Amino acid sequence: MLDTFQLLGAPSNCHPPEIVPTGLALPERTLEPGQTLYEADRDASSLYVVNHGVLKAVVPTSLGRDRIADLYGPGDILGLSSLDGGRHAETVVAVHDACLTPMDPQQAMNDARL
Repeated sequence: MLDTFQLLGAPSNCHPPEIVPTGLALPERTLEPGQTLYEADRDASSLYVVNHGVLKAVVPTSLGRDRIADLYGPGDILGLSSLDGGRHAETVVAVHDACLTPMDPQQAMNDARL
């Protein structure tokens, strides 16, 4: 039986997209629906390129509820706060099975290919 990951066109093994130079790619991360990639107010230490799947960024409202601030899909880059050593402004959660390629932000900033 096909799982959601296969239905979304994702291969059984996740590979970094061509936009990520091989030397910058860290081991891939896979998330199942509902799993958190990172939480708001935590130190941002990695950039992430979405290879496959869908993720949502949520922020709290003044009433204490979560509001969807953005949706991310293949080719999107998350974790930009890591470029200046900041903290995440949002919590990012997988909506569908997802595969991401983490990158070290300092190496990415120093790589002329990006």
